[in-house]
Amino acid sequence: MGCFHSNDSFHKSKLYLSDLTNTEPLSFAYMGEAKVLKIIDGDTVKIAFPFNNKISHMNMRMKGIDAAELHSKNVEERKIAIEGKQFLERLILNKVIRVIIDEKLDKYGRPLVTIFIASHKIEELIGKLFQEEFNVNELMIEKRYAYRYDGGKKQVW
Repeated sequence: MGCFHSNDSFHKSKLYLSDLTNTEPLSFAYMGEAKVLKIIDGDTVKIAFPFNNKISHMNMRMKGIDAAELHSKNVEERKIAIEGKQFLERLILNKVIRVIIDEKLDKYGRPLVTIFIASHKIEELIGKLFQEEFNVNELMIEKRYAYRYDGGKKQVW
């Protein structure tokens, strides 16, 4: 399905005249509500969010963390990965959350996302009372399902 209708000559002419000096990189930058549709693993989620006047969904990498790998050869790492994924599923799956989606993409082309939830949603899960919002990315590090990661060499589990 194409972007332009055959009679949309204004947009077609702009497209033909486009180059790196008169175009901008596509940005997924967004701050607001979104819904978690699927937990891929401990640091990747499929999120639905408003984009281009409709609700779209996309796999997104949680910013600043690297979780244990589900398909690791290391048995202990796989165990931590399964626990981390299950923790995220209990915490945010099928829930409306608040997100900050970065302009930057990870090395696989996925947008980077920071996920926030209201404190009352996690009280029963971890038995603590927090401020009005809680950073889920940081919680994954605190619970030892992930470590801090901003690119580069990955840590060994």
